[in-house]
Amino acid sequence: MLVSDIINFAKSGELKQLRLAYVNDDNVDQLTNEETIIGFINLGLIELYKRFALKKVTTQLTSVVDGASYTQADDYLYLQYACGANEEETTIPINNEFATMSIFENEPYVLSFVKDDDLHSDITEVNITYVATPTLLTATTDTVPLKYQYIEPLLQFIAYRAHSSLIATEGTDNSTYYRRFEASCKRLQYDGAETPDNQSNYKSWYRGYV
Repeated sequence: MLVSDIINFAKSGELKQLRLAYVNDDNVDQLTNEETIIGFINLGLIELYKRFALKKVTTQLTSVVDGASYTQADDYLYLQYACGANEEETTIPINNEFATMSIFENEPYVLSFVKDDDLHSDITEVNITYVATPTLLTATTDTVPLKYQYIEPLLQFIAYRAHSSLIATEGTDNSTYYRRFEASCKRLQYDGAETPDNQSNYKSWYRGYV
């Protein structure tokens, strides 16, 4: 789905009553509207990627010793999992001050280690998985990096941001759109929006075979 598709959905629905819905390639003001909507789309993508961990990146940290710190890439949002690149693939706690080895996030984009180097001498490399931001969109021909089940909350988020920018005298209640956004997200969380991790086939078990 393209950015232009999302804009068309929004301007014929959630933004229909707003001047922001007027988009025309020949009008400077309306081109500004288009840029504004693309900005709202990007903010919505960031929020959805954060909430649902839609993009995960795995990388390896080397020369891990007590006190070592590592600056992460610009797309870093938050750390999800860490383990040693040793034979046991030891799980490494996150922000645990009582552990003999832990990884900490004491400042944005920086991961630091507290480690008993003698006790964990076998762990000098650590694999981490972090939740990443989406690639930001700039043109109507860009592809929106979302599956279709996330389009509804994205449109609700766009509406929330659009109505937030209006002056109060226009009688709009942007909190209504934010509540709709939250409700859409909760439906996805409760109903299941992604393919389950466990894809085992239990058909034989149900039929009495072991």
